[in-house]
Amino acid sequence: MNISTGSFTSRFNKLLVAMGSLLLLGLANPSFAGMVWTARAIDPSLISAIKSDIQLLRDTLFGDPPKPFTEKLKKEGHVEFVAGANQELMNELKSWAEHRKTEVGDTEVDLDKAWHGIHYLLTGSAEPNGTLASKVIMGGEDIGPDQGYGPAQLLYPEEVKAIAQLLEQTNPETLRGRFKPKEMTRADVYPSVIWERDGDQALKYLLEDYKKLVAFYKRAAERRQAVIFAIS
Repeated sequence: MNISTGSFTSRFNKLLVAMGSLLLLGLANPSFAGMVWTARAIDPSLISAIKSDIQLLRDTLFGDPPKPFTEKLKKEGHVEFVAGANQELMNELKSWAEHRKTEVGDTEVDLDKAWHGIHYLLTGSAEPNGTLASKVIMGGEDIGPDQGYGPAQLLYPEEVKAIAQLLEQTNPETLRGRFKPKEMTRADVYPSVIWERDGDQALKYLLEDYKKLVAFYKRAAERRQAVIFAIS
């Protein structure tokens, strides 16, 4: 399977998620990072401020990438990280990502590109369908501007608690039985190329990230936190 879950890739995926905030500014094409899903658990007292302050919303979700990177992206429209190109900038981005990881701790979860497959396993649909299960990844209250693939979403503490209970009751074996590669490909579940091609490995990828999602919502519910998330 082409999607690695190694430690370096995991850290670099966080870089790409953070770069998604740059899409808001029209600095890069969405294909630069792909469609990735990231979420933060926040204290409810911050909800009003995050709703009214676009920059605070961006910083909470994505952080603030190093200035040399944003300036280069503004100027050139893209940044190459192949064959040692821009190694100094890459090192700076890695350092920033590690700092960001320490800063947010366990209040963040990054599903990379597994989000749509997990949504399908939870709901049986590629689209939102109004159920509690649909809220996990594709529901909530719209806040702020377009994050690349729609506005950020807000879930209030009572919704987070209900979702945490639902996820704890939905074990991986139940989701395994809902994994239908051909149907997922026909439904254009993103990234559609991997379901039939990678089969069990694609399912393993989804279930590994599902465990992270369950733990994230459980912690947020125990702390009586709200959750904001975006696809960028």
